[in-house]
Amino acid sequence: PGELAQELMTPVQDIDRLAEKIDLATTLGDKRVESRVNAMMKTRYVVDRIHEALAILRKKPGNGEELYSIIYTTYIDPVERKHEEILVKLGMTTRTYYRLRRDAINLLSVRLWSAPSEEIAAWLEVLTILEDL
Repeated sequence: PGELAQELMTPVQDIDRLAEKIDLATTLGDKRVESRVNAMMKTRYVVDRIHEALAILRKKPGNGEELYSIIYTTYIDPVERKHEEILVKLGMTTRTYYRLRRDAINLLSVRLWSAPSEEIAAWLEVLTILEDL
């Protein structure tokens, strides 16, 4: 969004003005802006899917919070930690960590790769268009 705002010479703080300029640029056939907006929308879709999958993982009965903590601490937390630091923070052994991390990744992958039928149809359409290029 920041780069697009720069291209259109509109500050991000004025989101309504930026949206109007984006709309005008796409209406006038600016393919570059249209392409950037489409890329941002696709990125947002992927981020939303990951967020949704993490929220579902966290609500898993039993050890959902623990599984979420493993994924968050290992991959999302902005503080980069070594393996031993992760184990200390989570309070678990290496064996338990790897077992639960594998379970968490399996659950996330099922959630991320199983999409409702409407979404599958949309992705198949995108793939078809990409194959034609």
